[in-house]
Parts: sequence; structure tokens; C-alpha cells
Amino acid sequence: MEENKKRCFVMMPFSDGKEYPEGHFKKVYEQIITPAVVEAGYVPYRVDEDKICDSIINKIFEGIQNCEMSICDLSGNNPNVLYELGLRQAYDKPVVLIKDEKTKRVFDISGINTVPY
Repeated sequence: MEENKKRCFVMMPFSDGKEYPEGHFKKVYEQIITPAVVEAGYVPYRVDEDKICDSIINKIFEGIQNCEMSICDLSGNNPNVLYELGLRQAYDKPVVLIKDEKTKRVFDISGINTVPY
């Protein structure tokens, strides 16, 4: 990671699940999220890419609390992603919501602007 760049914590499903083709979320991360985050002047930070030996929950809490920006992919209504979003909102930290067109909106966050892809 470049030391002078701010980090953007990426909350998204890691596995595709049965409703998505293999490699779907990998493509979303590489072709949509990463270019947008970099263009905005941030370095994307995803806990599954962090190779430091530490528990994943510690990495999640650190990213949620300390990253300057965050992006959250609501596609598939993944419960882990929704949990991370709730934590991020509890800390009153900025987050950009995105989702695919086939995922239905979650009622509790339906009033927050979400960018479709």
C-alpha cells in the first residue's frame, strides 16, 4: 500500500454463491470497485487480501474504524456484508453503497442512496 494514500475499506461478498456465475464478485472488485477507488485517490483494502497473521474479525474491525472511506456491495444481501455496514454506520464513517440490478433493496437501508451496476 502506498503510505501517503488513504484507504478505502471494501465490504463485499468473497464467494459467488449459487445465484452468481463463477468469478462474478472477483470481476466486480477488479473491474468496477478497484478502478473507481483508485480514481478517487484511495487504496482499496479488502480483508481477504491482507496476509498479516491476525484474526479476520480483528482486520474487519480495524478497517471499519480506521479506513477513511468505505464502499459496500449489497449484492446478494450477504449477512456478513450487512453486519460490516452496520458497524461502519455505528461509527458514523462515510460509506458508498453499490449493488447489482437483481438484488432487492433492504428495507432498513432503502433510504440511503445506492449506486447500481
